[in-house]
Amino acid sequence: MGTIIRRVTAYVAEKLDTVNWKVDYVFSHTAPLLYEPKELFLDFIDQKKVDKSTEKWLSEIEKQLTYHTWYFGHYHGNRTMGRSKMLYEEIQVVDVMGSFLHPMKYLTTSMVLITGARITRYCINI
Repeated sequence: MGTIIRRVTAYVAEKLDTVNWKVDYVFSHTAPLLYEPKELFLDFIDQKKVDKSTEKWLSEIEKQLTYHTWYFGHYHGNRTMGRSKMLYEEIQVVDVMGSFLHPMKYLTTSMVLITGARITRYCINI
């Protein structure tokens, strides 16, 4: 694992430690392996050659994290799988004050966003 990746994973773990690994929502581009929609994989791409390091890392986070819903895209489909929602053409409104889907349980740490490069009060970005 490269230095930058080690820094990023350490940073995310540190931020999640500050909220006791409890969040309401997770937003990421791809998904933990648990939520991969294998039936949407393209036949002409050899999956043995696809780098799954991000999905494996997200899987480790998912195993330790208490969360309500994990949102992701990447696979170009719309569906609910367990506690996850894959969004492509569908739009979901998320109200950080808790009026969306369920009352916010961890209001001070309303969500984790694993995708960008900034930190805000309600999001952890990487």
